[in-house]
Amino acid sequence: MKTGFVGGGHMGRALIAALRRSGVDAQTLFVAEPNADLRTALSTEFGIHATSDAKEFAGEIDCLVLAVKPQDMAAVLTPLRTYLERSQPLVISIAAGLSTSQLQHWCGPQARIVRAMPNRPASLGAGATGLYADKSVNNTDRERAERVLAPAGMTVWVEDEGLMDVVTALSGSGPAYFFRLAEALAD
Repeated sequence: MKTGFVGGGHMGRALIAALRRSGVDAQTLFVAEPNADLRTALSTEFGIHATSDAKEFAGEIDCLVLAVKPQDMAAVLTPLRTYLERSQPLVISIAAGLSTSQLQHWCGPQARIVRAMPNRPASLGAGATGLYADKSVNNTDRERAERVLAPAGMTVWVEDEGLMDVVTALSGSGPAYFFRLAEALAD
């Protein structure tokens, strides 16, 4: 399965690292990252194809992981829409707060979208990821999403999209609060 990432920051990097640690072939992983230093680091460390423009791989992948800030999503997806409508990859968004209907608006009405919320321990392969998919996502696509996210830790599906806000608050932000508390106790 060819998997492309848009965004190679903290969480994109954590997922790429987890996939490589699990034995995924570097030749099947692609990343689009605007920051040249991050691009070089991702390419050097993981041996993957890193580019500044996702158009270079958007038409050739089976799965696209959106690892950009929610406020940047429209600007990132608008130029990719034609490619996504043509190739129809499974789209996995790890952007907090964006609904599947918002993402379909930018990706196209036929887009199969999985919302996911991994947490910071994913960088160690010890994370927890909540996932949601509507009825347009079949079992094969659910298995694909799990293959991308499971190397970063456990995965749990929720059946109500509204629960993704709870997952984001507890799983996505919870470890940061715990570490802050631990730092305060240590001080």
